[in-house]
Amino acid sequence: MSWYKRSQQSVEIYMEEYKNSLWRSLIDTVESSQRRIEEISTMNVNKTEFINSLNSLSYPNYQEIINCDSLSEDIYDRFEKWFWNSYLYGENKYDIEFRNRGKYVLDTMESLSGNSSSSAFTQEQALELFNELVNKTQVEQIKNKNLIESSIRGIPGFSSSVIIGVPSIDRDYNYEYGEDAAQVYLDSFSDGPMFSLFKRENDTFIIDDIADSAEDIEFFIDEKTKKDYYQLVNKIQNIGKNQKPITLYTARPVKDRKTYEGSDFVPSNIFLTSNYGRVEGIALELSGSEKYRDIWRVKIDPQYLIVTYDGGSFKDYQTIGDKFVPVEKLTLISTGE
Repeated sequence: MSWYKRSQQSVEIYMEEYKNSLWRSLIDTVESSQRRIEEISTMNVNKTEFINSLNSLSYPNYQEIINCDSLSEDIYDRFEKWFWNSYLYGENKYDIEFRNRGKYVLDTMESLSGNSSSSAFTQEQALELFNELVNKTQVEQIKNKNLIESSIRGIPGFSSSVIIGVPSIDRDYNYEYGEDAAQVYLDSFSDGPMFSLFKRENDTFIIDDIADSAEDIEFFIDEKTKKDYYQLVNKIQNIGKNQKPITLYTARPVKDRKTYEGSDFVPSNIFLTSNYGRVEGIALELSGSEKYRDIWRVKIDPQYLIVTYDGGSFKDYQTIGDKFVPVEKLTLISTGE
């Protein structure tokens, strides 16, 4: 919410949107479960259609279902596990017709067993799962908070407050795990500048949605907030990395050539990339049909950079700092005329 602001430097976790969306989703699941139980309990079973549908799925334990006197929970569970594994990972992956036939077989098996009510997802179970997931998410977000606080301690003069917003859940949310992703805001939740923080499987972090365009930069209320923002992104991106200078490329207007020639500095907030072919294409795109962009090779310390895009084989960067940042070497390698 835009009203959620802090006047002093702090790092806080805000989980209300996550909790509200999680509870709505769980209640929707309860209601959906109840509707399904009602449909199954009044289902008019056509055994011939059931056998034909089961046969069409090529279930390896087909005879186990056909020949049994009563459908036990074990038989149902074995088929259900096989069916979803085939649909999600096997040769029938995302085959809608296969999915519909399999769900019909599952519903019919429940109806025949007379135990459909035992599979109902209740509001009591929803509340129990809600509390469990909120606790798991709190643990993950405390890790994010510790990461941000340790990063801030390495930034001299950092004064912005930080709000860790846990995002609302989406339709594909996995109810087994707590949410470890976060939207990190400076000074004002939803109105302030933000970036997204994601944790990889090896417990390293990746940052996305970085403010790197003229439109995004309008979120900064002053230069101090802007400086804090980019320094925090830089600190997190470079955790555990060897801070050796790297070589990048940038396309700059021909009219600015004299500014760069012989200089030990480049402006802050300019675009650089690790891929020469990419910067060459950008130079042409920005220049139109005529080549009015010089291409420069820049050797620079990573402390003056943030990664704005990780393309795997290449990375895009933006310089950060006050008006200018130092470089170790600046070389004109392609002229725009």
